[in-house]
Amino acid sequence: MEKKDFTGILGFNMDEVQVTDAYYVNSLEKETRYLLSLDTDRLLAGFRETAGYIAGMSQDDINKYMNNAARYGGGWENALIGGHTLGHWLTAMAQAYANKGTDESVRTEVKKTLDSVINALADCQAKTNGTEYEGYLFGAVLPDKTDLDIQFDNVEKGLTNIFTQAWVPWYTMHKIVAGLVSTYKLTGSETAYNTAKQLGNWIYNRVIKWDGSTQRTVLGIEYGGMNDCLYDLYEAVAAKEGREAAVKYADAAHKFDEEPLYNKVYKGTPNALNNIHANTTIPKFLGALNRYETLGDEKYLEYTESFWDYVVNNHSYITGGNSEWEHFGADNVLDAERTNCNCETCNTYNMLKLSRKLFMVTGKPKYTNFYENTLINAIMPSQNPETGMSMYFQPMAGGYHKVFGTEEGNFWCCTGSGMENFTKLNDSIYYQKDNNLVIAQYLASETSFKAGNMKVTQEGCLSQSDTFTITISALGEGKVNGGLRLRLPDWLAGDAAVTIDGKDYKPAIKEGYAVIPPDKVKDGTKITIKLPMEVRAYNLPDNENVYAFKYGPYVLSAKLGTDKQSQGTTGINVSIPTTKAINNDRVFITSADSVAQYMEDINKNMVKAGGKLEFTLSGTNNKYTFVPHYSQYKESYAVYWTFTTDKDAGAVLNDKDRARTEAAVVEAARPGYGQDELGFAENGAGSTGSTSPCYRFANAGGSFKYDIKVTDSGDNYLVLTFAKEDEGRTIKVSSGNTVLFEGIPGSRPGNAVQVNLTASDTSDYYQTRILIPESVIAANKADTRLAGTETEKAESGYTFVPVTFESAKSGEASAKICLMNYVMKACAKDN
Repeated sequence: MEKKDFTGILGFNMDEVQVTDAYYVNSLEKETRYLLSLDTDRLLAGFRETAGYIAGMSQDDINKYMNNAARYGGGWENALIGGHTLGHWLTAMAQAYANKGTDESVRTEVKKTLDSVINALADCQAKTNGTEYEGYLFGAVLPDKTDLDIQFDNVEKGLTNIFTQAWVPWYTMHKIVAGLVSTYKLTGSETAYNTAKQLGNWIYNRVIKWDGSTQRTVLGIEYGGMNDCLYDLYEAVAAKEGREAAVKYADAAHKFDEEPLYNKVYKGTPNALNNIHANTTIPKFLGALNRYETLGDEKYLEYTESFWDYVVNNHSYITGGNSEWEHFGADNVLDAERTNCNCETCNTYNMLKLSRKLFMVTGKPKYTNFYENTLINAIMPSQNPETGMSMYFQPMAGGYHKVFGTEEGNFWCCTGSGMENFTKLNDSIYYQKDNNLVIAQYLASETSFKAGNMKVTQEGCLSQSDTFTITISALGEGKVNGGLRLRLPDWLAGDAAVTIDGKDYKPAIKEGYAVIPPDKVKDGTKITIKLPMEVRAYNLPDNENVYAFKYGPYVLSAKLGTDKQSQGTTGINVSIPTTKAINNDRVFITSADSVAQYMEDINKNMVKAGGKLEFTLSGTNNKYTFVPHYSQYKESYAVYWTFTTDKDAGAVLNDKDRARTEAAVVEAARPGYGQDELGFAENGAGSTGSTSPCYRFANAGGSFKYDIKVTDSGDNYLVLTFAKEDEGRTIKVSSGNTVLFEGIPGSRPGNAVQVNLTASDTSDYYQTRILIPESVIAANKADTRLAGTETEKAESGYTFVPVTFESAKSGEASAKICLMNYVMKACAKDN
């Protein structure tokens, strides 16, 4: 049992639970097969190269040490974030080894492969002994082969060009440390333990020197869950060697605790997370909770519970996913931010980790309710069940399709979290509360509950029947001596019905659970629980007429076919869908006088097909079939729909104009956010950027440049977002020798435009549209973005042009460009 005993709730170890549900078994098998298919020499290539340079090896010897292997491509592993995948891989492989559902022959192969990689990392680390880099492990491309930890130096200076300076090295370090600690905890590897300790020493020796200014600079750049993994290391070392030997790791962890952010959320500050990068933020609170778990700091639990409530109540969609273009928006602005880039999978992965831990330290049912919903409706839908590949974004705008990564072409952050997601599907089904087995998920599985001397087997599938059978067997000699607590989900359509050995039983209800006391449980006992389900409608806070639906635990999405599907990229080779299967998501109601009236009877209006989970909407013009969202991986889909009747049609968004705007967007990027700043370069004295919120401005006497994608023919527009607080500041925007704009952008009518800002952002920001004439494009176009730095080639019909930003006033910094900025092709209406 895991030792989390704040409320007497213990989690089961991964080797104590086996999932038998066929869909989940397939997910584990596909993921494990993928993990084993990867070339470990390629995953280790960067680590060996770095160690070789530290050891002073010749280039020929370094190549031999790397086994002449090259890093994987795709723009991530062969870049300044390289090595993050191996960290995820370590954790996922350790989970696959510990998972009771892994086939024994596969488990043997997993352990052998994992041990070889751990030994290789230990060998890399040994080459640092006696050097200034002692204990250091890192696998990224080296921007400087004489200064091997220069990425960390650059972050301390606030330098964040992801191609030449630094791409979130602390985020990558978090994954490496977490992978080593997970390997030790789940496999008992002493080599992993010692390697993690020595790497922890290197981290401690660096961060303990930070003054307040340096610390603030570093914490302003994505650092993953460095506090979380270091508190884990502290706990592991304290358990093995005592707290005195471990305390420095807790001290290092505390350097990554971001108190101003914690307090801002704790106080309930309105829009506390607006325009903040979501996956930068969630792990910070995982670390805060870990401080409470390891050191008992009560305030940190309060911080974390406040944050969880804040995200779930103000920023989450029906699936449990959150964010748009990787960022939180304003509070309760969700409909306005439904796009093809919602719900980054890493966010969901981290919210599930947070929910599991919060349940174990508080016992509150809301955390298990969220966990079940989000696992079923956001994590399980993120994997292609045929290939095992995972996805980055999960669109909430209707009409898009899921886009999955490839085996060797995409090593996104979400590829790594996907590796972990599907090797730990057995970790949050059962818990122990005193002498009771808590069943938190109804999922075909079995476990051995030693404290109650019982083996428990769950049989059933809620997609096929509303009844689960739970069979009790004695583990060995002696009587079964434990009880059960059966979770009563928040989606129940009525009272759950329980039988024990075929006889109706009326259980006591306590804290959201049906209680089966020990005297009702013996060897051979069969318990059934009937969980009535119905259709329920859920709308979004910023549009009372936009609804999505659930049947029991399952989010339903409409099947929209495969005819209109195409994909492109955003960020660094992140694949996204670009074509919508439907022009709009409007549904006309013909059987009720209002949307509210129709939704009151949704359980009747959404008609279930006999014998299967397929539904259609009656009394509307919508003829699509709705199915559980997790099962959709080929067809385009829509989760949310905008409902209307004739008399309130005027309240519906202008679908034509909205679609027209979406179709005109050629490219979008957030300034200041590294992987979004495609083709970013600095000139002169450079610029200053920020990720939370996103902005970049040219320093006095400096400039910065983007290579932007435009259409190869016709005019284009650059739509820039400015902050009203910068009113009066100037900017000069040029392409080649042509000045496109020079002066004060100005938020006054006549200067400012409103292309696609959300209503919540218009109080602080405005947009300006700058023409890029066809003649300027012809004079400055290039087939490659930032040739020599980034290798992206322009696809047919598009090209790249340079755009330089600087102040229009000598001696002053320029106005900031903020939030999201767009390249849009000119439409007939614009000419």
